Amino acid sequence: MKRTLAMLLALALLLLCACSAAPEPTQPAAEPPVETAETLPDHAAQDDAASEPAQPLFWQVSGNGYSGSFYLLGSIHVSDGLTYPQELLDAYAACDTLAVESDVLALEADLSAQVEMMRCLVYTDGTTIDAHLDAQTYADAKQVLTDLGGYQTMLDHYMPIFWYLLAGNLALAQTRFSPDGGVDRYFLQMAKADGTEILEVEQYTDVYRALGALSEKTQVYALQQAIRPEVLAATEEDAAALLDAWCSGDEAAIIDLLEAEPDEPLTPEEEAAAEEFGRTLVTDRNAAMIRAADEALRAGKNVFYIVGIAHMLGEDGIVEGLRQLGYTVTQVSYTS
Repeated sequence: MKRTLAMLLALALLLLCACSAAPEPTQPAAEPPVETAETLPDHAAQDDAASEPAQPLFWQVSGNGYSGSFYLLGSIHVSDGLTYPQELLDAYAACDTLAVESDVLALEADLSAQVEMMRCLVYTDGTTIDAHLDAQTYADAKQVLTDLGGYQTMLDHYMPIFWYLLAGNLALAQTRFSPDGGVDRYFLQMAKADGTEILEVEQYTDVYRALGALSEKTQVYALQQAIRPEVLAATEEDAAALLDAWCSGDEAAIIDLLEAEPDEPLTPEEEAAAEEFGRTLVTDRNAAMIRAADEALRAGKNVFYIVGIAHMLGEDGIVEGLRQLGYTVTQVSYTS
């Protein structure tokens, strides 16, 4: 799947919002509320804000010696309220394990884990970010974070990739969309309430460590794109387009959004940055997610497997990866 820096913000919304929603790692996370039958979203009535159930892409896995219940759901980590179709809820009920990228609810309650995660994006050589950015980029980025209400002096100790993530999340916070409406968060809440086993496919510390290892050129260019006025102004529109495509299960539209061409041709340096970013954020993680799914299938587990939709699609995605391993992966149809 071709990826350019023009869709960095789209990837962040799809893939990273759930794990970068804590821009102030020095402050303790609030104690999460205890989920009960009264506080858990009613998945019979569900969210009144969404009048029609979504019909997202999801698949059932079979064959290759496996005979249990194994479903793949491509998630989106932000929304403004969703109603889930009965087919999806029935698939979840048929499984005794929920697989997610990471347990974000546990992360939010674990200050030490948050601090460890953030340390992956802190300079350890005694420098600050202004030594790694040209004066104009630093001034512009600082002003954007200030305008969005998120700049603090301690942020100067963080790498450009963290400023990139923070700018995107602060911009998202100005819209009607929230990680609180994320698909994986919804099912995590259900799993914790009904005792379903939770399987973490990866650890956010590993993801952040990989982001911190990105070359400085890639980090700086990503930040420069994230703070462009037209990119910030389009945050809500872009999130809405992604969510609409997800809700309708429009694979072509999702791929078009992920493969959006830049307004102007990329330079060789920009193409290299886009390749490094896409490999780190998507391709390498896809390979690990395919291995985790294969291990669960070989163990005969009944799994409802949720990761970001961008990880499911394309020639290096999970759906195709499992097919290459010999499994039959069938898209589930809706009755209405």
